[in-house]
Amino acid sequence: MGKVSEYFTHLHYKERNNVSIILTPFCVTQLSRLLGPNNFQHLKELYEESHSVDIITAEYHQLVETLDDEEERLNAEHTGLFCKRIFKIIRYDPDSLLNWLNKEQKKQLLSLMRNPTIKDSELYDQIFLFYESSEGAVKEEATQVIKSGCRAFIERMFGDEVLESLEDLIHANASSHLLATKLMRAVGEISDEVGRIKANKSLPICKKIYLNYNGECNCFGNAYASELERIDICDPINHRCIDCKHNTYGAQCSKCVKGYTATDEIGVCIKDELPECSCNGHTLSGCDRHGICVCERCKPGYYGDALQGKIDDCVKCPCFGDIDCFVNDEQLVQCKSCPPGLKGIICDEVIDKPISRTNQDNPSIKSFS
Repeated sequence: MGKVSEYFTHLHYKERNNVSIILTPFCVTQLSRLLGPNNFQHLKELYEESHSVDIITAEYHQLVETLDDEEERLNAEHTGLFCKRIFKIIRYDPDSLLNWLNKEQKKQLLSLMRNPTIKDSELYDQIFLFYESSEGAVKEEATQVIKSGCRAFIERMFGDEVLESLEDLIHANASSHLLATKLMRAVGEISDEVGRIKANKSLPICKKIYLNYNGECNCFGNAYASELERIDICDPINHRCIDCKHNTYGAQCSKCVKGYTATDEIGVCIKDELPECSCNGHTLSGCDRHGICVCERCKPGYYGDALQGKIDDCVKCPCFGDIDCFVNDEQLVQCKSCPPGLKGIICDEVIDKPISRTNQDNPSIKSFS
């Protein structure tokens, strides 16, 4: 079961949800067998009534203690730890991340917490030292507990989308620096000040163990303060690169600003080279960034063939009020609509009565050859 638990812990967020559905019947069967159907039903009711994790956990331990056989009690403890992950019965209190510490380590932490001169950062540094010094099964348990707790905390604080985004980046082997900036961006978007303070106090150990971030600042050489040292500088709170240079932007100065294109080397941008653009002889500014001409049609109110490259390619429509026109099947210019009371293909007639007009003839389409 230990290997299954480790496998489950390292699964992608979506995969864990799918595996949880598959393993739920297993947990139901095992817990019913170990505790008895009635006791399991009691726990199920507590769970469905949304009682706190502490109440459910305490009740479970009391039921385990009533078992006569020592081996059954041990089996029930291990099964309970595993199935808590399947049922997502995880405490969101940061203290739950410290269950793996021994009594002496907890005593040391308690002493630090009571010292008013000790900062939160120093407290979490000590926890991380305990983690680094742990070995074997203890470290394995610590990793599982902390990662599971961090996922639960992030999901509760920021929602499914933030957690899923982080999990996607982790499985895509994104840099730990980028992961940390994404997480701290979510913290910055918390509108409640109390919530932001809670998140900032609780996340250091998650950044180190869940995201594997140890404070590195990698801006690909684009965020230095001194030309002599060229050491990248990041914001100490949100970890984003400060003052991106060399036509870059983004959390790690890895994206290119408009007018520049990324190269094979991350963080290196080169200026776009625009192809020569004559735009059918009409203008040098009528091409887009790829050199494709956008002067291929006459503007509304004009007709003709803009591709001929002549100054009079487009001629004003012979319609009242700048109404647009087109060339019909008979190769005659025709107004798309006529003002009220007028008719004819160029709107030069009134109902039952011709009107006086300088140019009564329809200007047949010009020859653009």
